[in-house]
Amino acid sequence: VRIRRWVRHHSTLVTSVTTAACVGLIVAGVSLGLLQSAYQREQASHARVRHVVDDYFTQVSEATLLNQPGAQSLRRKLLERAADHYEQFLRENGSETKASLQVELGKAHFRLGVIRGSLDSPSRAMSDLDSAAAIQRHLVTDSPNTLERRYDLGMTLNARGRLLHKQGRLNVAVKAFAEALEVREHLVTMRPSDVEYVRTLANSHMNLGETLRRQREYDRAVAEFGTAHALRTTALEQSPNNTALLRDSAKGLYNLGNLHFERGHSVEAEKSLGAAVALFEQLRKESPAGLELLELTALAYRRLGDLQQLRQAFPEATASYEHAVVAGRVL
Repeated sequence: VRIRRWVRHHSTLVTSVTTAACVGLIVAGVSLGLLQSAYQREQASHARVRHVVDDYFTQVSEATLLNQPGAQSLRRKLLERAADHYEQFLRENGSETKASLQVELGKAHFRLGVIRGSLDSPSRAMSDLDSAAAIQRHLVTDSPNTLERRYDLGMTLNARGRLLHKQGRLNVAVKAFAEALEVREHLVTMRPSDVEYVRTLANSHMNLGETLRRQREYDRAVAEFGTAHALRTTALEQSPNNTALLRDSAKGLYNLGNLHFERGHSVEAEKSLGAAVALFEQLRKESPAGLELLELTALAYRRLGDLQQLRQAFPEATASYEHAVVAGRVL
């Protein structure tokens, strides 16, 4: 009662206060809306920046023109710039727990690891790949049917194996490739017609085979190379002009040829290396050859020439050596 009486006697004041409160609520509501809108724009802007940096990383790391003789210094500088962007992203978002950002954090660690591996920083590269694998394993556990997450984990595990192989830590590399195979086999089982899933599974078999070759476990290595070749052959029937598949097939035949050469199986070695150089030449005609392709072409021709010389096919050996010189001259 007292309050109602006080309100009647101070109606002007109450009206002013009420109006002010309402205005304050409206302003607060508008401000909140503006803040939310600004936050959403900022997140969208960050997503666009990440997308641009990811495209930049892909183009720099895979672009053939940047892998040409004389372009290595530029490629290194561009990769260093991409690394700076990923480092900044990880500093700003490293504590985020939202699943969508965790996916991006895993990818950022993976790409940073790949870049640092390319820039000869193996210990830092391994640290980033380990961080990526830890995040991606957790994401796969949380959502086991999300194939994209398994694909990301497979990429990271395979990259770890390659880095361990490069460091000469072969036993650990074998374990890393075995784990990558388990992840990638699941992907192919779930989606057998996906050429990219089949291609990457074949690559892990090839990488494992190459590691076993270095350990002189030749029978196991041959089996892995054979599985990789069979997977690629099937995929090429579905996608015959897939450049990545053709490139991988050429590398696989080259690796198998080297294995047969080491074992003294000259006929099998010459057959594999001959098929490899044919694919290398096809790829060189279709697009500019990067340094790796040129180097492998030169090495394959030289070894092929050695085998031809052993069986006294001197004109063929001379032609192979000449091809090796041509490819190596560019290097």
